[in-house]
Formats: sequence, C-alpha cells, structure tokens
Amino acid sequence: MKKKKKRKLHFGRISDIILSILLIIISFYTAFTIYKSNLLPFQLFIIACAILAILVCIFVLLMFKRLSWFATAIKRFGIILLCFALLWGGKTINTGIQSLENIASVSETTINMRVLVKKDANITSFDQLKNAAIGIQTGTDADNGSYMKQEISNTLGSRVRYLEYDDYTSMANALLLEYNDAMAISDSYLNMLYTNIEGFKDKVEVVKTFQRTIPVQETASSKDITKEAFTILISGMDEVGSPDQNLRSDVNILLIVNPTTKHVQTISFPRDVYIPNVALNKANDKLTHTGLYGIDTTVQSLEYLLGIDIDFYAKVSFSSLIGIVDVINGINIDVEIDFCEQDEERNFSSEAQICLNAGQQQLNGKQALAYARHRYTEGYDVGGRERAQQRIIKGIIAKLASPSGITSINALLEAAPNFVLTNMSVNQITSFTSSQIQSLKPWTISSTTLDQSGVFDTRPTASWPGVNQDVYLFSMEEIQKVLYAYENYMKPLNFNDFQFDLSGLYTTKLQLNKDSNIAWSIYAINPH
Repeated sequence: MKKKKKRKLHFGRISDIILSILLIIISFYTAFTIYKSNLLPFQLFIIACAILAILVCIFVLLMFKRLSWFATAIKRFGIILLCFALLWGGKTINTGIQSLENIASVSETTINMRVLVKKDANITSFDQLKNAAIGIQTGTDADNGSYMKQEISNTLGSRVRYLEYDDYTSMANALLLEYNDAMAISDSYLNMLYTNIEGFKDKVEVVKTFQRTIPVQETASSKDITKEAFTILISGMDEVGSPDQNLRSDVNILLIVNPTTKHVQTISFPRDVYIPNVALNKANDKLTHTGLYGIDTTVQSLEYLLGIDIDFYAKVSFSSLIGIVDVINGINIDVEIDFCEQDEERNFSSEAQICLNAGQQQLNGKQALAYARHRYTEGYDVGGRERAQQRIIKGIIAKLASPSGITSINALLEAAPNFVLTNMSVNQITSFTSSQIQSLKPWTISSTTLDQSGVFDTRPTASWPGVNQDVYLFSMEEIQKVLYAYENYMKPLNFNDFQFDLSGLYTTKLQLNKDSNIAWSIYAINPH
C-alpha cells in the first residue's frame, strides 16, 4: 500500500512540474506576442506582465505545497485554464497581426482580361483564333487593350489580325455581326457591356482569360492617427470576389475620424454623381466608373472635386460584406422599408430574390448586402440606400463591440485579408488600437446625408462615350455641406472662439473647386 501511494505521489508531482513548465513557456510566448504586436500601451503591458508573473509564481509555489485532493484538483484545473486562455490570447493577437500585414501589404490590383467569341461560331478553344480577326479597344480602355494585344500575340503568334475600336459597344456589335471573330475586353468593362447591350451575355462565351496585375499608386498619409484627425474612403466594388480587382465602385463612404473627440462622421456619395475622372484627363464621369481604373483613381477624383486630402482607403466587395456579417454571426438592423432585391450574383429569378420586411431584425450577410444595394422603391431611391449603408456600418461596429461579437474577432481576423484592401500601415493600425485600449471612452458616430438638392441629368460619361446615361449633378450647397463637415470634424471648434451667427451657417474656409468643367446642378440640360 505504501509503495502504491508513493507512486501516486510521484506521478502527481511530475504532472505538477510539467504543467508549471508549460504555464511558464506559454506565458513567455503570450507576453512576447503582445509586446511584438504593439497593441497594448507600454504601461498596461508592464502591468499585465506583472499580474501574469504573480499568477505563475502562485501556481508554481503551490506545486511544493501539500494540499488536499480537492485543492490539488482546483490548482491543476486553474493552471490548465490559464494555459488555454493565454494560448487563445496569443494566437488571436498573432493571427490579427499576420492578417493586418496581409491586408496592408497588398501593393497591386488585378484585372481579368477576357477573349470572347460568339456562341454559334463553332470556336471551342483559344488556339482556333491563330488566323482570326480580334477586336481591340483603343479608347478609354486603351492601356488594357494594348496589354491584351501583346499577350494574344505572345500566345497565338503573329498571324492574328487586330481590328481597333474606340469603344466596346461598337466592338461588341461588330462581333455579333461577325465583322470580327473575337474581341478582347477587361472585366472592368465586361459587366457594363452585359448591362448595356440586351441579350449580349447569352450570345457570347469566354474562350481565354488573362490576368493582369497593376501597382497601386495611392500613397497613404504618414499622420499619427492616435492624435490627429484623419479620413478614410470606404470603397465598395459592385461584384463578388476579392477586393483587389478594378471594378465599378458602387459604394463610396467617407469616414472622418477624430481620435481626440472619439467621433466618427460618415458621408455617403451617390454612385451616379458626375465628377471629373482624373484617369481620363478630368473628363466628367460617374463616380462608380472611376473604380474601373483602380482605387487610386476613385480617391484622387474625389480629392479633386472636394479640394481635400483623403488620408486612407479601405476597399471591399460584395463578398466582403457577406463574409464580414456572416463571420460575426449577423447584425441587428432597423430596416426602413419592405422590399425585394436580386442576390449578389444579380440573379433576377423569383427564387433568388431576397425580401425583407421593415423593422428591427437580425440580418445575415446576403440580407445585409441586399439592404445595402436596394434603391428602386419609389420615394426611397439613392438617399434610402445611403442611409441603409450607414446603418450597416453602425451595425457592424455595434456587433464587434458587443460580448457576442468579441468571440468572433479571431475568425474575422483570419478571414480579413480576403475581405479588405487598405493602404493604412500595420504600425498605424496597431498604434491606433493601443491608444484606444489605453483610453476606454465610448465613441460616437453620426452621419451627414447629402440632401439631394442636386438633380439627375442625361449626359455622356467619359468611360463609356457615345451612350447617354442618367447621372447625378451635385448642387454647390451639397458640396459646401461636405466641406463644412470636413472642417468641423477635422478641426473641432474651440469654444473660446465661438460666435453664434445664423448667417454663417455651413460656411467654411474651404472653397469650392472653380474648375469650369465641373457640371453643377444649375447647369443641368435635362433635369429630372
């Protein structure tokens, strides 16, 4: 009996030693991970390490104490629980830093380039086009056209003949009339072509895809965002897939973030607003079309119109919103109206329709996307869609700040590189997070909704010449309101200098862009 008892004691002592060594190793791993991440302020890091060291010492010292079986069980359970908690914390932080590095390290965007043929042309493979006539764009998409010409020649040889077109509409009609055997087009324009030419999608098929990568030129601000107010443009492209593609920018929300006052101001811009496109010599275009030329163009075009600096961007896609909302297990939204909307694949069949009733409810990813996109209900229109997008942003922030949302952070961080493209550096993000942990005060969020005092007009767009489209013309008052919000939240009013003057309401030191090319609402040709 005595030998058996000694063996049990010996086994128990070995177990305690192993658990204590594991606790010490895991504690060092987690402490080093936190230190390397720069997520905790140094003072809090020291305090956290001191508390952890005390806990480790207590558990290690208890190893040499003779305790009752119940106390010993609690001791071992406590060590195991602490080890799991530390491992989870270290893994979460490490995953977060790796995800941020992946998000912020993206320095190029991609464009899928397609070669199309008619479905009834009996062309089943790309190699059959070695002696073919292929249409190439030399107008607004000339750069991609030149790239495709080179790639096709490298693959098929020199016997291919190229027919040049100024626009894709003429090229597509020529393909349907069999004036050419195939046409080359970038994904940036392909979906627009499907929309603008009825039945075109059903009459053609893709026989070859090339992928082109383009460096991102937009430089991020070097501001200390823990102390200085800054701006972020949230740009949402109108397709599923990775956000590193150059596709239309359907959602454009400017966030003005002031870390001192802990306030976020959101301003939504209509997708169809008519502004100078810097990629096309500042010729007027829809804001959504600027995304065809990259996030750089969207940012720079808005900067030119407003006359302000946009410090950072964050680009997302249809898939991004669906993924983010689903990873955090849905968001609570007060839906404004009853409506039905097509799904993310633009499927118009009745089975694919996503229908929601008005009222407070929890939305999954696809429902949130449908709500963010809907704008065709009479009286709701673009303004309603912008309000919906702002509600969704608030809903995501609220969910992440809730106890249930915190449990989803690890999964969100792991998936984040597939959802977001940004030019904010890892150091800026971690420093900002660290400063917020140090000062645990609540943030406030408000929205500036442009009052729709502008008008819709029928105008040609620079990116799709020869086709008149409905565009929105800003009123000067709307842009003045944006500039007022920018100045007000970037540089909050000092109450020592406050003077109340109704006549000066919405006045600002920032001046409207005087470019005579800008089409304000007062210059509408066919207002409606």
